[in-house]
Amino acid sequence: MAPEAAGGEEPADARRRLLARLAVQPGLCAGCVHLRLLASPRSVFVRCGLADSDAAFPRYPALPVLRCAGFLPPPAPAESGAGSSEGGGAGEPAGPPPGKPRKLR
Repeated sequence: MAPEAAGGEEPADARRRLLARLAVQPGLCAGCVHLRLLASPRSVFVRCGLADSDAAFPRYPALPVLRCAGFLPPPAPAESGAGSSEGGGAGEPAGPPPGKPRKLR
């Protein structure tokens, strides 16, 4: 079950609302593209989407997650009229290719 927008609510708003219901902050998971939130009327569960394809990742990680080899932040929103540039521009280092997890030390 993914967070679904209710009553015209944006998916990002629904995600923030569900994250706010957690008793423990999720750490890195809150900003990861692999985050899956499962909600019931009484609880919200953090699930790692990488666990579906890689057994090295726990399906329901212990929170807060402080280190994760699979952490991948969401792509930056495209700026209108600025054109596309590889590497993030403005002196930002280029991230790993899409779909490739970052390795943390």
